Amino acid sequence: MNILSVKKISKKYIKEKSFFKNIFFKKKDKIEDENVLENISFDLKRGETLGIIGKNGAGKSTLLKIISGVSPQTEGSLKVNGTLNSILELGAGFDYELDGEANCFNYLSLNGKNIKEIKKVIKDIKEFSELGNYFYQPLRTYSSGMIIRLAFSCTTVFKPDILILDEAFAVGDQFFQVKSFKKIKELKKKGTSIIFVSHDKSSIMNLSDKVLYIEKGKQVKIGNPEETYNLYNKNISENTDSKNKPEDSLLEYGTGEATIVSSELLDESDNLISSCYVGQKVKIKTRIKVKKPKIEKIILGIQITDRFGQNIFGTNTWDTDKIIHKPDIDSEYEFSIKLVLSLGKGIYTVSSALVGGNTHLDKNFCWRDKLLTFEIYHKKRDSSFVGITYLEHSIEMRSLK
Repeated sequence: MNILSVKKISKKYIKEKSFFKNIFFKKKDKIEDENVLENISFDLKRGETLGIIGKNGAGKSTLLKIISGVSPQTEGSLKVNGTLNSILELGAGFDYELDGEANCFNYLSLNGKNIKEIKKVIKDIKEFSELGNYFYQPLRTYSSGMIIRLAFSCTTVFKPDILILDEAFAVGDQFFQVKSFKKIKELKKKGTSIIFVSHDKSSIMNLSDKVLYIEKGKQVKIGNPEETYNLYNKNISENTDSKNKPEDSLLEYGTGEATIVSSELLDESDNLISSCYVGQKVKIKTRIKVKKPKIEKIILGIQITDRFGQNIFGTNTWDTDKIIHKPDIDSEYEFSIKLVLSLGKGIYTVSSALVGGNTHLDKNFCWRDKLLTFEIYHKKRDSSFVGITYLEHSIEMRSLK
């Protein structure tokens, strides 16, 4: 049985063209319906995690509010088979004049917990939030990160069946984010289903079992995290409506004003390779061709990704001032990027892009996902390690007797 079923959820807001005119004059302006969400549908199983992506204003937060019961849908049905906790807007449900402890009692009481249950966990909340004496200070003295610490600690102290997290969750400091993600994974392992909104690709790839992509209130795609995120990235880079785009050819897209002709992974002797040992010196040689005139500048960028979709390393020729200025049509160029691949054992892919500025959001001429694939292996015993990157090190030992 699904823990959550969302069927054709839509949300409309009544929008008046002129609020003051409608108050003071007899002649009224037309009242319009504004579609914020339209026909969103998905099911969530117990222990499954759904990531939600989309540009600002796509309707992601509105969908979370509907699922959380904060805002009703205009159309469609919603069925929740279990307890649900959520962190939506920063500080939602808290009283800024009360201290952290009092807010915990209020918040958990509103979520159906009695005083005896709350007293048993209040010490755990204080310890996890790491607020120290601020736990007994009014919330108006808190920073945004401290409020997130308190909210997350309260929301997760009792294991919910469904946990909902909006992107405001990312406000906390980096150390607490790591601690929070560990807690989320523990809850997931225990059977909690999770829905979260994020713009961070690593979070989406690490946590999600499937991803929902929303654009302008409409459901563009739901499915495999990598495929769905690639479609999202493709639509952003082309800066056009996704409804006119096919879902195929996800590995190559752009305006085509300049294209990547070939890309090769070579060793120091210029031999073509597909695998290398930890710490090996290599170079990525990429040849490009200019297809159209009047291009102001071209920048090459690369991104190395592991098998989990995590971005391991990325750079571009903007940062190193290797920019092609006003190239002629049909001209060709070759870039050679030298690297020391001090990476952990495993399979990696290289994606490349040609753009007109510092990011792929600025005149994306050509983007090619998984242009190269290579494997890293241990060459000798002293390079054997665990983790994602190799650090030069030495170990000394001496007897103290």
